[in-house]
Amino acid sequence: MVDAITAWHIENNVKLRREGFERISEEIEQRFHDDKFIYYKKRGLKQIPSGRLYDKYYNHTKRLKKIGLIQQSPITPRTSTVANIENIGVIDDQNITDDGM
Repeated sequence: MVDAITAWHIENNVKLRREGFERISEEIEQRFHDDKFIYYKKRGLKQIPSGRLYDKYYNHTKRLKKIGLIQQSPITPRTSTVANIENIGVIDDQNITDDGM
């Protein structure tokens, strides 16, 4: 799921910011009764966030920047406007059972 979320944002040139990470991790928590801090844990203003979602997104974009597939600093990055994770093809309610699988 983390791979699909990060891939969608990168492929669609949608830069994830703190608010986006928080919203997505909260939605994962609501749907799968998982701890949202597994996916995104914000820290103090001067500390780097962590979590599966943040780490995957950061590492993937860093690799792509290094090999020149994405710009170092886009002039006008789009901020994540995804209303929920259903929009990125991660969740299909018809295939989810009560235990989230």
